Amino acid sequence: MKRFCLIALLALPVFGCSKLEEHAQHAQSGTKLCISASIDAVKSGYNQDGKVLRYTWEVGDSISVVSLSGGNVATVDLFKATSGGSTAVFVGEYTGSLNNTVLCIYPALSENNGSEWYSKSRCGQTGFYNITTGKSTVIFAQKRLLDFIQTADGDASHILGTDLMMGQATLGPTGGRVIMTKRTSVIKVEATIPELTPSEKIKTLDLSITNAYPFTNYGATLALNAAAGTNWTTSFPVSSLTLGFGGTQNGMFSGISVSGNKLTAYVPVIPNTSYAALQGSSARTLNVKVNTDKNVYSKDITIPATSGSGTYTLSGGYIHNVNATLAKTGTALGNPIEEVSQFQTESANAMYLDGNYLYVGGGQIRIYDITNPGSPTLVGTAPVLGGVRQLVVQGDWLYTSNRETGAYVYNISDRANPYMVCRYDCLELATGIDVCGNVLFISHRDNGVEFVDVTDPTKPTHITQFKTNESQSIFYKDGVLYSGEWSGGQVTVFDASDMSNVTKATAVNLQGFGDGVWAQGNRLYASTGHNHRNSAPYQYSGDGHGMEIWDISNKLAPKFISRVEFDTFYKTGSDWWFARPNADGTMVYCTDVYNGFYVVDAHDEAHPKIVARWRIDSDHAINSLAVGDGYVYLAYGSYGGYMIKAPQATRADRVKGTAPANASYRNAYETPAASNFYSWQPTKRGSVHSAAVYGDALIVACGDAGLYVVKQNTDGSLYQDSCVSDQYAGDVTIRGDQLYVARGEVGVDIYTVTSGPTLTKKKTLKSELGDDTMQFSFWVNAPNDKYLVSAPRSKGYSMIAIGGWSSFKTYTYRGQKSSSVNYNKFIADQVCGNDLLPYMSRTGLLWIDLSNTSSFSVSSPTSIKGGTSTGVTHFRDGSALYGLDSRIYTVAAGGTSGTAHGSTNSLYSGVPRWDGENKVMFCNTNSKKLALVDVTNINSPSVIFSETTNGRPEAANFWNGKAVVPCGFQGLLIQK
Repeated sequence: MKRFCLIALLALPVFGCSKLEEHAQHAQSGTKLCISASIDAVKSGYNQDGKVLRYTWEVGDSISVVSLSGGNVATVDLFKATSGGSTAVFVGEYTGSLNNTVLCIYPALSENNGSEWYSKSRCGQTGFYNITTGKSTVIFAQKRLLDFIQTADGDASHILGTDLMMGQATLGPTGGRVIMTKRTSVIKVEATIPELTPSEKIKTLDLSITNAYPFTNYGATLALNAAAGTNWTTSFPVSSLTLGFGGTQNGMFSGISVSGNKLTAYVPVIPNTSYAALQGSSARTLNVKVNTDKNVYSKDITIPATSGSGTYTLSGGYIHNVNATLAKTGTALGNPIEEVSQFQTESANAMYLDGNYLYVGGGQIRIYDITNPGSPTLVGTAPVLGGVRQLVVQGDWLYTSNRETGAYVYNISDRANPYMVCRYDCLELATGIDVCGNVLFISHRDNGVEFVDVTDPTKPTHITQFKTNESQSIFYKDGVLYSGEWSGGQVTVFDASDMSNVTKATAVNLQGFGDGVWAQGNRLYASTGHNHRNSAPYQYSGDGHGMEIWDISNKLAPKFISRVEFDTFYKTGSDWWFARPNADGTMVYCTDVYNGFYVVDAHDEAHPKIVARWRIDSDHAINSLAVGDGYVYLAYGSYGGYMIKAPQATRADRVKGTAPANASYRNAYETPAASNFYSWQPTKRGSVHSAAVYGDALIVACGDAGLYVVKQNTDGSLYQDSCVSDQYAGDVTIRGDQLYVARGEVGVDIYTVTSGPTLTKKKTLKSELGDDTMQFSFWVNAPNDKYLVSAPRSKGYSMIAIGGWSSFKTYTYRGQKSSSVNYNKFIADQVCGNDLLPYMSRTGLLWIDLSNTSSFSVSSPTSIKGGTSTGVTHFRDGSALYGLDSRIYTVAAGGTSGTAHGSTNSLYSGVPRWDGENKVMFCNTNSKKLALVDVTNINSPSVIFSETTNGRPEAANFWNGKAVVPCGFQGLLIQK
C-alpha cells in the first residue's frame, strides 16, 4: 500500500491544497494517506477564551480532509496525528478521488446528521466552519490577509461553481454556524512572470482597482440571504485585497515557490452591491501585483465599461479570467520585521520618544537612553500614581495623563533623577495628552478637550474647555488640534492658534471607533478600533479595526485618502489604538491593543496594505509605541517593553510648528444675569466639586484651589468667608460634627466642625482606605452614622466602618464594591430604608447593606441600569429616586424594579438630590443641564426651572430651601 504526503502551506486554520503529489496519481480510493503539516500553517492562533494554542502538534490531534468535486463536497475524512512536534504526520483513509481539490480543516469537523459537518474554531476570531455535502464548498475565514484555494496546475475544472462565501448565519464570528451557498463570484488570476527566477518565493498577490470596491476584507461578513442577482448587504467593501502565501513568522508570510513562471489564484469578488462593482459604466483599471522575497512585478489590466446597471457579468460560470503578463517594477520591500526582543519586564502602557531618550510609563516612569537604538539603557525612574495612559515631553518637562487620577507633571532636567512636581485636577478622566509652547492639552472621556496654561509647569492653570464626542487622543500641529473621538468615530479639528479664540473648525467621520491621531507633513493618520461606524455599516463586534490616511493640506479641513482594515477582533479592557509613520510616511506602524502590532506599507497611500503583524497572545494589549531609526518600541501592558527590529523604520520627530498664543487667557465661565442662580468663584483658579451645609455657612471643595468657607449676603449672593486650606479638595461631606474632605493622593482629611464655623483637623485616613490602589480619594460620603464611603474613580467605592465614641472615632476598611469605572457620583448621599445604600451602576442598581459595621453585603445587580451621567438619591418612605430614559422612577429599598412617574422629559437625567420635602434637583455633568423638579405629587412631577450651565455641574445640595450646585470653573451656584 502506497503512502504519500500532502504539504499544507496556507496560513489559515482552513487551508487549501492543489492535488495529491505526482507519485500518488495512480493510487485508488481507500489508500492510506499521510499529511505533513507545518505548525505556522495550521496551529498558531488563539482559542475562544483568548488563550494561546500549543505551538506544537500532539499525538491524537485531528484534522478533516475534505474533497471537492465540481464545487461540491464529495467526501469528508478524519485524519489523526501519529507524531508530534513542529510538524506532524496525519494518517487516515482518504475516500475521495485523487483528481479532486482537497481542503484540510483544523480543528476537525464532527458529523452532525449525515450531510452536515461543523467545527468550532480554536483560533480567536477566525470563525466557524460548516459544510453541507452535495450543496456547497465551504471556507469561512475572518482574516484580513485572505488566503484562498490556490491551484498550482491552473486546472479550473474542480473549482467551477465554488463560491466560498456565507449564505446564512446565526450569531456572530465567535458563535453560531455558517452554511455556504452559491452567491459569490470568483476571478481566476493567471499571472505570467517571465523574469521570475526559480529561487524566488511568492509572498503576496495584491489586487487594486480604480473607481470600484469589488473586494471585501472579511470572508464572513457577507449576509447573502437575498436571491441571486439582487444586492447583498456586506461589510464595507474595499478597492484592494492582499492574498498571502505560506506560513507566517514574525507576522509575515514566508512565501511559496511555484514551478515555471506562472501563478494561478482564485479571488472572491462581490458582483452585486450598492458600491461600485468590478465592472461599471466607465472602464476600470485593475492593478495586479506579485510580491516575492526579491522583487515586485505588476501590470495594469483594463476592464471595459458595461451598459445598464454595471453589474458584473460572469463568464464561464463562476469564473472570470484575468490574464496578465507582469513586468518587474521594483525590488522587494524587504522584511518589515526582522527580530523581536524584550528590553523591559515591568509593565508598560505609554511611550514617547524625544531626542535620544525613550520615556515609558507603566508602574513607574522609566527613561532609557537610545543613543544606540538597538540597546536601550535605563538611566532613571520616577513613581506614578494610578496608571499612565499617555505621556508627552517638552524640554525638561514630562506630562502624563493617568486616566482616573488626573494629569501629572515631572521635572526631567536630570534624566537620571526625574521627579514628580504636581498633579493637575483636570475635568475628569485624563486620557489623551499633548503640549506645545505654554499650553497643555488634555482629552477627557465625557467632557472633551481641556486647555491648560503651563507657562509655569509647576502651577498648571485651567484656560478653557470644549465638549466633543468622547475625546480619546489629541495631537497639536501648527495652530491646529486634532482630537480622535472614541464613541463618535470622528476626528474633531480645532483652530487652537489663539487661546482667547479657540474654535471648532470641523469634525470628519472615521469608519470605526476613533482614537490615536498623528499629523505629519500634510497627512493625518487616524487609528480606529472596535466596531464600524458612520459610512461603514456595523455588521458584528470587532469589524472596525484599522488605520486611515487623511490629506491635511488644508489643515482645518481634512480630506479622506484611504483606509486599511485590520483583523476582526473584539475585546474590551485596554481600548486605545495608535498609528505612527516613519519619516517619509511610506510605512506606518500601528498598535491595535489585543489584536497586536501591524506594519502597513503606504508607498501607495491610496492603497495601503498590511505587510506584517505580530503579537504574543490576545490576553495582553499592546498599548503604545514609538518609532526610532531601525526599531519600533512597543508598550505591551504587563508583558513590558518590546522592540521590533524594523529596517524601514525611520524616526519622525514631531514638528509642532507655531505654538498657541495667549496662554494667559482665562475663560470666565460667567453666570448670566438671567440665570436662576447667584455664583461664587474662589480667588484661586479651581474647579468647584462639592458643597456641604453647616449652619449659616457652606464648606466648599474647590479642586486645586482648596477648601473654602462661603456665606451668604443679605441679597442672597455669596461671599468668601475664609480659605481653610489651599490643598486639593475634591469632595466634602458632613455627618454630625465630622467634616470629611477627599484629598486625592493624600487620602481623606477629617475635621471637627464647631460654630463659626471653626474647623479643627483631627486626622488623615490613608491606610484605612484599603489596599494601595484604593488609597486615592476623589469622592467621599457619609451616608449614615456607621460608614464612610470613599471612591478613587478606578476601583469602585471603599466602605470604611466608623466605630469608637464621639471623642475618639475609629475607621476600619471593610472592602470595596466596584461596577466599572466611577465616572460620576453614582451612590446616594444617604442610605434608604434599613441602612441600604443605592448604587446606580451601568451593570444594574445595587443595594449595599451598611447596617452592620462588622461587614457589609451587596445585592446582585437589578435590571435598572444607569449611564455615565446618571445617579440616585434617597427619597420618601425609605425609597430611592432616579431619572432614566427621560422618566422619573422610584424603587423601594432593596427593590429590583422601579415605578415610573409622570410623563417623559429629557431634563429628568443626571445625578438627583432630594431636599427632604418636595423638590429634586437633577445635575447632568455631560449635557451641563440643571433641572429643579417639583415632586409634591410624585405621580405628576413638573419642572420648576431648568438651565444650561457654562461649567460642569456635580451633585447638588439644599441650603435654607434653596438649591446649591457645584459647577466646576463656573463656581458655586445658589438659587436666587
